[in-house]
Amino acid sequence: MDLNEQLLKLTNQENNYNSSSLIYAYCSALPKINTYVIDIVNVFIHLKNENLECGDFEQAYFLFCQQSLDRSKVGLSFILEQSKSSYPLLGNTIMAAAKLDSSWVIEQLSTLLKHQSAGIRLQVYSTIGRVSLTDLDLPSVRLKLLESALNIETDSSEKSEIFRSAFFIAKQTATLWPQVQLLFEQCLQKYEPLVIQEASYLAAFNGQELPDSVVTYLMPYFKDTTPAQSKTLNYLSYFIRNEINGEKCSLVEDLLETLLIKNNGLKVSDFQHLDHELMKELNSDFLNRIVTKWFLMGDIQLCCALYDVITKGDRDRTELSIDESALPLTDNEFLFLVRKTVGWLFYTPVAAISFLLSIIPHTNADLKTQITQLLYDPLLLSYTGKGKDFLMKKIENTDISTQALINQILSDLERYQADFKDIKLVKELRVSQKEVNIYWQDFEEKMSQSMSEARKGSIVDLIATTQTILYGNDVVTSSTLGNENQRIKNTMHSMRYSYEVPKMSVIDPEGLDMMLRAFRHERLENEIDS
Repeated sequence: MDLNEQLLKLTNQENNYNSSSLIYAYCSALPKINTYVIDIVNVFIHLKNENLECGDFEQAYFLFCQQSLDRSKVGLSFILEQSKSSYPLLGNTIMAAAKLDSSWVIEQLSTLLKHQSAGIRLQVYSTIGRVSLTDLDLPSVRLKLLESALNIETDSSEKSEIFRSAFFIAKQTATLWPQVQLLFEQCLQKYEPLVIQEASYLAAFNGQELPDSVVTYLMPYFKDTTPAQSKTLNYLSYFIRNEINGEKCSLVEDLLETLLIKNNGLKVSDFQHLDHELMKELNSDFLNRIVTKWFLMGDIQLCCALYDVITKGDRDRTELSIDESALPLTDNEFLFLVRKTVGWLFYTPVAAISFLLSIIPHTNADLKTQITQLLYDPLLLSYTGKGKDFLMKKIENTDISTQALINQILSDLERYQADFKDIKLVKELRVSQKEVNIYWQDFEEKMSQSMSEARKGSIVDLIATTQTILYGNDVVTSSTLGNENQRIKNTMHSMRYSYEVPKMSVIDPEGLDMMLRAFRHERLENEIDS
């Protein structure tokens, strides 16, 4: 049976499983069968034209050509006469001859660099980087080929391929990194987005193999990325996540900071999965560092980014602490940091309280009093549940002076709550039953209206049937199984989600709002004076 003829009969209208099985069998046998290279190329072109999955065809073809130099020579000549569908085989055709005749390989690469087809030149640039020619001065020869090509190429697609191939050469021969960095600089001269995208790809997936000097050089180009360059931003997201706890931590911190400041509206959530990564306990040191640094900077973009990250995390478990590498701080800086924390993290009480508690041991008596006051009002008065529970849990793990402060504000809270219980004894502050009924009637009407609005255009109505429960807590559904009708009874269970509403947002909403806004937008005194 001629396998080539069998594959040439395949179409994309046939059973995909049978087609895939035949192609897999062909690729497995290809390195060992005796056939003509031209027939194999024709099979590949046919599969491409039929949009059939080729599997490991290119690798199998590479192993086939490795058996004889003539196969590479005949195959290359034939491919150059064919359509673009055959171009993906060009690189493997040349690389297969690397161990058989390296001089022939260099000769073909040098000749094809000047080919009029951009598609062929792209394949040649890729081949120069991937081919296994590392003996003697061959890596330098390959790099010079790329340098000569860069002098004549004007399109960013070709430049990005040259950029990648130069990296692979330096990866094989580390002594060439200085020359490769010079080539990188030439590729990036015009700040072309596609070339910067290629650089970000290498940083993301090969960052550990890039010298520090190269990564440092690439940073200004990465910092010019805009939200419109979505692929580059995704690669940078991966790069930042990889280096949060790595040797390049300070570089990625600066990169993230610059991108957020320069691009108004850019959020941490726009960096793929970075917001979730920052909330992991493994990365708590990095999070504490940027919280301390960015609140001290007071930049609105950075503070908004922290707000987005921390409020989307687990509000009951996220604990923060001051980054001690930022110490010492002046009294004004400490107070500024505390007020920013209250302003931006008010709605995540555990994060805010834990951060303030970590600041207290580093301050003088006067500042301790001011911080304690803000812990009490507005934080503890607003969150008498979560806030109180967290303080009681932390009291055993703090120093003696902080324990005394916590005991004091917990005592103040108890007196405050006791005074509130006595309010119901004041006749003038009681609400009549009629007003209570009017309130709940109005509340139910608004809830009903909001539910009706939410149902309009809802996909739920398209995929589910509305059932009205007249009494009880069971739902009976009729179903048909074959010729039998069945009644299925399901007992409903209650579900509850609790959320502690900040009490000060009810008692004094306007006063609280004004306080938080003031804390969020104020600047350091020395900045105002300058």
